[in-house]
Amino acid sequence: LKIATICVLLCLLSMVSARRLVGRNKCTYGPAHWCASVRNAAKCKAIPYCLRVKKLTRESVIIYVSLKYRPLGARKCSQGPAYWCAAARNAIICNMTSYCIYTHKLTASQIKKESKKPALVGVSKCSRGPAHWCSSVKNAATCHTLPLCLKMKKLSFRQVVTAA
Repeated sequence: LKIATICVLLCLLSMVSARRLVGRNKCTYGPAHWCASVRNAAKCKAIPYCLRVKKLTRESVIIYVSLKYRPLGARKCSQGPAYWCAAARNAIICNMTSYCIYTHKLTASQIKKESKKPALVGVSKCSRGPAHWCSSVKNAATCHTLPLCLKMKKLSFRQVVTAA
């Protein structure tokens, strides 16, 4: 009976200590790990340090933040032919009318008919201009205007680092 109790206690103790293993949190590995990539630096909240010791560049942080808010496929025109040729309006917006006509997915008359319709202003939030783009890091990244907003001094690099 006592041996069984001791075994149970040892099992419970080993389960508790397994949760607290040294090195389980990779951020405890130090600067070599933090500054190996922008992603590591962001996860470990070490971007300012890695920039200061010149292990990361401002450009790499800007690219990371841009991709964080705008993953591949998020921009509809990057979704490919299935999206471009699903409607004449898509082909026009994505500048893929020739492709859709060439692959016989749309006709020239469909494109011509759609191109006569007035464009809907403001449908895309990114068409609203700098006031919208630069109102937040997320908006700037989503609209691919982060470098412009930094150049215009509508956003600070500190805001970009904080958003990472």
